[in-house]
Amino acid sequence: SKIYCFYDCDVLMEGYIKFKQMVKQICSLNIDNYISISSIAHQYMLNKNVYHNVCEVKGLSREFIQKCIVGGRVMCSQNKPCHIKGDNIRIQDFDAVSLYPSAMSRIGIPCGKPETFENISYEQIKTKYHTFFCKIKILKVGIKRKFPLVNFKDDKGIRQFNDNIQNYIDKYIYVDNISLEDLINFQQVEFKIICGEGFTQKRNLKIQREIKYLFNKRLKYKKEKNPIQEVIKLLMNSVYGKTTLRPISKEKIIKNTKEDCIKYVSQNHNNIEYFEPLGFETEHYVVKRNNSIYSHQNYAHVASLILSMSKRIMNEVMCLAEDLGIEIFYQDTDSMHLFEKDIELLSTEFKKKYNRELIGTNLGQFHCDFNFQSDETPYAVESIFLTKKVYCDKVRVINNGIEEFKYHIRMKGISTNAVLNKCKELNCTPMELYLKLYNGETLEFNLVGGSMIKFKYNTDYTISTYDEFNRKI
Repeated sequence: SKIYCFYDCDVLMEGYIKFKQMVKQICSLNIDNYISISSIAHQYMLNKNVYHNVCEVKGLSREFIQKCIVGGRVMCSQNKPCHIKGDNIRIQDFDAVSLYPSAMSRIGIPCGKPETFENISYEQIKTKYHTFFCKIKILKVGIKRKFPLVNFKDDKGIRQFNDNIQNYIDKYIYVDNISLEDLINFQQVEFKIICGEGFTQKRNLKIQREIKYLFNKRLKYKKEKNPIQEVIKLLMNSVYGKTTLRPISKEKIIKNTKEDCIKYVSQNHNNIEYFEPLGFETEHYVVKRNNSIYSHQNYAHVASLILSMSKRIMNEVMCLAEDLGIEIFYQDTDSMHLFEKDIELLSTEFKKKYNRELIGTNLGQFHCDFNFQSDETPYAVESIFLTKKVYCDKVRVINNGIEEFKYHIRMKGISTNAVLNKCKELNCTPMELYLKLYNGETLEFNLVGGSMIKFKYNTDYTISTYDEFNRKI
């Protein structure tokens, strides 16, 4: 085993060196100076003046704008489970090309500081501010959607996409200008503006140029089958991450001796939550302290605009499909499941309405994306959608003239290996297992069954493994 450990470290070192060279080649940055790919992507954008004259927001402004940040929509049609099967059924996973980079290619970043407003009409806001964030009261939802744009957080803090007006009688929601425009255009929402913050200075459009540059570089390297294209893909998808950095309200600090620990605690006693030895037979101590979050600052307004534009890209397609009577069964942020036969009509009508090509491999376009090796375009012949992040597709592939079926499995919180291990235990296929769940059965999955492993991080900073870790669904 010693020799295998040596080669593991050797391969890891060579991979690290190669990755370092690739990042240096793309963005002239040394990865040794950063702790995450998001930090690298953020610094690259700073170096390219993407945030020139753009202010970070903090304090009450940051807290207000942060409430406008809404992640991707993940749901079954009408929030109901469904089972799709039948003769000659062809279901496609219709995927947006690089959704977040596509969104960045369509936005501008507001410069300067925001101004607050209240008791002002929507028409006045549009005239004065090109970018704004506001608190509104929903009065009426004119068009009901199977995949609603209107959303709120329930009592458990889980975001729900639901356009039942009864859910909004005693609630306010927070939106930016993009999401508010979409509520008006796609659901004919009537609302009352309570207050908000807006930007009057010009917008910095350099993010469009830089993201298109990176995307085109990736296309070039991808055609050449150069693995550096994966680094560029990672870089593009990481630009968003640093903009919505959350406040670090707590942190742990290591002190080398008991004396150092006591001195630090006495000097910062108002902020100390606790301190304790790091472990047995050690002089080191860990101190947990609380930090003030008022001074925390980030680019929350940029994050909100990116996410809202990414949802607009999906809404343009999905709302048009619903208006055409095309059935969509499930959405997972940047993809949707629909019948293959409907894609041509959707593409034609999309071109008429938006004067853009829907299908392709460029930013803002869509393509079929079942990720299985096949000589022909793979498609699902049966699908079960239970709830968000829990579904199964039975996908038909053909290689060298031989037809076979693969399973595209998703079950949030439960690994594919755990699902397959349960199938083996029950002597059934994945589709049969999902059908049991669809029919209301409760199943228990062992997350460490078979060859799987799960680590347990103990409070004394030791690490152990679980012998059994069960989860019911």
